[in-house]
Amino acid sequence: MLKIAICDDEKVFRDNINKYVAAYLNEKEISYEIDTFSSGKEIIDLGIEIKQYNIIFWILIWMMLMELLRHKNQEYSSEIYIVFVTAYINYSLEGYKVEAIRYLLKNNTNLEASISECMDAILHKMNLVVKKKNLSSMKEKGD
Repeated sequence: MLKIAICDDEKVFRDNINKYVAAYLNEKEISYEIDTFSSGKEIIDLGIEIKQYNIIFWILIWMMLMELLRHKNQEYSSEIYIVFVTAYINYSLEGYKVEAIRYLLKNNTNLEASISECMDAILHKMNLVVKKKNLSSMKEKGD
């Protein structure tokens, strides 16, 4: 089961990301649990317990980035995939220091498609492949 955290100070974006991620995982038939947070401080305050998450969609603001960099080596696993969600691209270069897998722009009209592409990349890196079988094509020959 995937454990996902979504952190954004704007409820509309938290809700949209939650909706798009849930729809994606439901379509792929992957079990998941999503927790939402309204500030980066809430996640940072989790300390070592942040390791329970496989994926974190995190609002990117300068203050939170610096706090994350300060704590990363002590409390964060390299197995956590960090996706920054931001209205500002200015901090993207600094985000490489925490090995963010993607930067999603809040004002992107294709946020849902961006999240799907991002989740595809993460699942690929996790070697989590979902195979669906078409039962109608599995008929035995001669039937």
